[in-house]
Amino acid sequence: MRPRRKSKEAGGHSPLCWRRVAQTTVLMVAFALFLAMQLKEKHMEDNDVKWHSVVGKMMEEGRLATVVISRFMQFQPNLLILGKARLLLFETFCLPTMVHQTNQHFVWIIRTDPELHHSILQPLQQMLEPYPNFFLVLDNNNTIESFIGYRDHNVDDMSILTGSKALLRRHIDLTRKLWMLEVAVDADDGLHETFIERLQLGASTDIDKLMAMTNVNVTKDRIEYIYCIGKRLLWLSGTTSSRIGYDPKRKATTLNTPPEGIMREEVKLDFCPNSGVGYLLSPGLGQRLSIPHNEIHSNVGLCETVMDDLPSTKETTSAARHNDETFETTMRCLTWWDSTWHQVIRSRTVTSDAMGGFHQDWEEDVNATNLRSIMTDEFHISSAQVVESHAFFRANQIDIMKDNIQGQCSPFQPSGPTCKEDYPTKTLNKYISQLEKQEKELLEEHKKKRLRKWQLGSQSTTQP
Repeated sequence: MRPRRKSKEAGGHSPLCWRRVAQTTVLMVAFALFLAMQLKEKHMEDNDVKWHSVVGKMMEEGRLATVVISRFMQFQPNLLILGKARLLLFETFCLPTMVHQTNQHFVWIIRTDPELHHSILQPLQQMLEPYPNFFLVLDNNNTIESFIGYRDHNVDDMSILTGSKALLRRHIDLTRKLWMLEVAVDADDGLHETFIERLQLGASTDIDKLMAMTNVNVTKDRIEYIYCIGKRLLWLSGTTSSRIGYDPKRKATTLNTPPEGIMREEVKLDFCPNSGVGYLLSPGLGQRLSIPHNEIHSNVGLCETVMDDLPSTKETTSAARHNDETFETTMRCLTWWDSTWHQVIRSRTVTSDAMGGFHQDWEEDVNATNLRSIMTDEFHISSAQVVESHAFFRANQIDIMKDNIQGQCSPFQPSGPTCKEDYPTKTLNKYISQLEKQEKELLEEHKKKRLRKWQLGSQSTTQP
């Protein structure tokens, strides 16, 4: 006997009814997604309007357009373990310090390799997407050392993955008319939360002084003020000395350093690190000083000295300043930040291109606890994230260094293939040899201990 079909009153539903329910559900989900996209666009538009109102006020006052420049994994698109390590450093030390700047009136350009592996590019893009003034640009052209180089480029033709293009166009226009403040920061370092604000205030004060001088014409002279940091925090991921242990469960080298890494501080007024160097450029400048950051201190005079040496009349200023083809005269000078506060945090790890400043036997600073508090409170760097990054370095240090050696050769540079065969490669190979030798010795020692333990166990079981 066939079972009776349930009536609608008894709880049954026809196929047509189920089809309508499915269609309605799909429409509701699509509508929800549409609303979410609209809200996101509205949020971006609100941010753009807010930002444009600020830069509009800056233009009326004839003040500053501020740009921060970083580079990430250029010419190294497929070095995955190195890329993962640098991405962790970017997420841990760089990004949070930019997000928490007390003054957000700047644009940040992060240039990366157009062929960067998707496993690195996608999370990097996701990190930057919420911020309309953070621009991830696929670009290996390092002949554009300064943001000024972007003036001749159509924004729509650029491979920009994040940020508001309308906002970038506006900022490029501003740099043609205003004083420009350009700041460099490495993708594994970070800036103090008040860095941009203090730098802008200091630059504004210097502009006032220049505009009040009778022997300086800010519209005709080429003026470049350079600001170098004086005091910095240093974070070290670990060492490659004999303070090393072996974890048989992970079969990886582990370092007997604090889980959160080594903390130090440094005050130097005889070297200008790339992270934190700022360039104040007079309006309409076609290019900025082309000189390596580590040579600035020895090639550019201090501003107070240059100012004192300036002649009192405009007609003779060329005697104290270098002639320039475009501008009547050129004045470049250097100002050091004071050492009363930490301007930058620098992470020193085996991901470094030049391996400069990485020392294998650094010890923890006696004031390390206070330095970690500064890192957390004033740089907004998560202690948990630091521990996670450090653990990754401890577990993968040899592989990171081997990738870094490959990265010392950049076959696709505009100037042709280049390889760093001297200090970086030699240093990395030395560290790898040390680690592999120590790891082999520790593994053999571990095997001997297991054998002795097994032998003792066998003897105890054979005894009556």
